[in-house]
Amino acid sequence: VSASATVAQRDLDRLIALGRQKGELSPADLQAALPIHGMSAEAIAQVVLDLEAAGIPVELEDLLTGHGEDVRGAVGEL
Repeated sequence: VSASATVAQRDLDRLIALGRQKGELSPADLQAALPIHGMSAEAIAQVVLDLEAAGIPVELEDLLTGHGEDVRGAVGEL
């Protein structure tokens, strides 16, 4: 399952382009591009996995207070 089920493909494409330009994505980059507060930890984790599959490293530290540990756990489960 890709993130496109919960995240618009254009948003994912924009993040991939930004990640390629910067070399990695920060939590602030994700927060600026996605409705993080309305997303489940699993949906965020899927976005992270999709980005990493595209060769874009994502820094998970302090992604969101309340989501950070959940996202790390969900990434490990997916």
